[in-house]
Amino acid sequence: MACPHVSGIVALIKSVHKDWSPSVIRSTLVTTFNPDKVLDPGPIYNVTTWDYYVQYLCSIGYADASISVLTYKRNNYDRKGFLALNLNLPSISVPNLRNGVKVGVTNIGDVNSVYKAVIKAA
Repeated sequence: MACPHVSGIVALIKSVHKDWSPSVIRSTLVTTFNPDKVLDPGPIYNVTTWDYYVQYLCSIGYADASISVLTYKRNNYDRKGFLALNLNLPSISVPNLRNGVKVGVTNIGDVNSVYKAVIKAA
């Protein structure tokens, strides 16, 4: 029964922030732990289907024809240089760290906010 509740929360967020994309709203929901901050969540991950899902499918070897069924677009997808660690999600996964990792976020909270990544060994 979570779907009606999430749909209601999404409707409330959209009524306050009409310009937010579905991915911004999704990011707000998955990165907000305090219900009072849902309308002012701080950093968000504004991604599109291409930003993570299609590139992820390419990185694990899905054929163009299979991806076209999901995206309703016929295309030759570029598979070069994409790694799962580049997914723009509210977590950073780095197998065998040998180089730095950049993660882009958009701050929609207080201008003077400071955020830091915390590293936990698995």
